[in-house]
Amino acid sequence: MNLRHIAIIMDGNGRWAKTRGMPRFMGHRAGIAPARICVEHCVKLKVKELSLFMFSTENWSRPQEEISAIFDLLIKTLGTEVKKLHDQGIMVKFVGQREGLGDKLINIMKEAERLTEQNKIMRLNLALSYGGRWDILQTVKSFIAGDQFNISEDKFNEAISTHSFSDIDLLIRTGNENRISNFGLWQLAYAEIYFSKLLWPDFNEGELDKAIQLFESAQRRFGGVYE
Repeated sequence: MNLRHIAIIMDGNGRWAKTRGMPRFMGHRAGIAPARICVEHCVKLKVKELSLFMFSTENWSRPQEEISAIFDLLIKTLGTEVKKLHDQGIMVKFVGQREGLGDKLINIMKEAERLTEQNKIMRLNLALSYGGRWDILQTVKSFIAGDQFNISEDKFNEAISTHSFSDIDLLIRTGNENRISNFGLWQLAYAEIYFSKLLWPDFNEGELDKAIQLFESAQRRFGGVYE
């Protein structure tokens, strides 16, 4: 299987909770289980890289109560899950703007990256306060600041904050929404895209396998001609 990098936009937590008469944060809490399932299933399938879109730059416009609940949940979850990820040989990396995340969460992120930096089984990228347009814009600004105007694709790829990512092979978007929501705009150039009707807390191994089957059935020409 030539599938190296899977990325997932985990959408639908709030709607999942609302349909059950629960507060939105309960949907975010329920979203931990499918994230764990995807990590374990990808390790089993020998996928080398998995990226999870956790919180976008646009999500800062949500009610402060929901944002605080999400970050409290992140702090608690990372506190218990990172050791398990490390024991499985998984490298954890964060991407996104760290301003505004709070010292406690930032320190947990730094420690997670330090603890797991030598692991080789799979790389887990966690996008937090991240946006594709922000990623591209801050890269352009870095070239301008350095008076570098002879920019090649290779140079740009080395400078972008997600430079250590491999190109995304398969993007999965849950929540019955057919859009990419400003995620990985540079890395998605030739990704196959699977839009799942399931809300994120209902996502499971079977749905992940359906997405992988879509990838395996695709003729990936990268702009060329398929023979």
